[in-house]
Amino acid sequence: MKEMAGKLKRFCVELAGMAGMGAVSDETRKKMYTILLVTSLLMALAMGKGMADGRKYVFDDRGRLVGVSRENVNDSAEFSLRAEVTGDFGKVEKDVQFRPKVADGGDGEGSSAHEGDAGRAVSAEIDHMVRDAEDSTRKRIMLPLRLEDGTAIKWSHRDRDWELFVLFPVTGAVLAFMTGRRDAEEHKKQEKEQRREIVLELPRFTNQLMLMMNGGMILRDAFTAICESYDMEGDQMTFFQRELVKLKKSNDRDRVSTSELINELAEKYGVKELMRVASILKENERKGADIIQSLDHEGRYLWENRKNMAREHGKLMEMKMAYPLGLLLVVLIAVTMAPAMLGM
Repeated sequence: MKEMAGKLKRFCVELAGMAGMGAVSDETRKKMYTILLVTSLLMALAMGKGMADGRKYVFDDRGRLVGVSRENVNDSAEFSLRAEVTGDFGKVEKDVQFRPKVADGGDGEGSSAHEGDAGRAVSAEIDHMVRDAEDSTRKRIMLPLRLEDGTAIKWSHRDRDWELFVLFPVTGAVLAFMTGRRDAEEHKKQEKEQRREIVLELPRFTNQLMLMMNGGMILRDAFTAICESYDMEGDQMTFFQRELVKLKKSNDRDRVSTSELINELAEKYGVKELMRVASILKENERKGADIIQSLDHEGRYLWENRKNMAREHGKLMEMKMAYPLGLLLVVLIAVTMAPAMLGM
């Protein structure tokens, strides 16, 4: 059982890689693992049920199907068979549902390669012979192997248990794939929104740093004062502000440089604008470069970038509103024209 669980977990990781999801979260992996485990259990139950049905087939020395066998004559059983007859009239194939002890043996819906009178006659004769065989009360029932004219009947079984055994794992893999894919898309969407929020908040943070450092504060003290002011806002903090406060609190003991902290945050969310700010701060710490002018220039650029993002967002909202406005226009036209059309 442990070995099976380990294989399922490895399969979840491989399935995530095939889906192009990369490193999935633990929660997503648990969902995929649960789906695969449930479908595996259902497949095992289906296999157990199929084995418990007691359906067996009788073959001769040449491996040809010649009869069926059941464990208990008091229990109903059903065998999915196919009869194939080849003669001067052509080839006739007929699907038969063989049900011992049942009055109506069922003609089955088979396909015949010969649609003439001879083919229909062969099909009717097979039905008659099957009904006679179904009247048997034996556990082991031999199937008719020849027609009345001596033409051989070739039997084969077409039980669909194997289709269920294939369906369960395929369905489980598809469901796990769709679940992982959906969670990955939601995660990407969330990361995109988080990057957008960081870019929107970054101009304000840059200006705050510039003003405090221009007033004589060192970088670390300015960063600490900004984070403390954010922390006072409580639940009203934005995503970027919360991340900065977390960085500040986690660094109270480690004493990592401020530029390294900001660069770590930039790499975590892949925000190139924040990376540029971190580079400016790092240059100041290493070489003592003029940070005020650099931050002022970067702040102007970030504010302009924020304006462009606001314009694009406004245009996007206009496009989203076009459909409901068009629908309202159609309704207005219909209501206006309705009286005139009814009066015609």
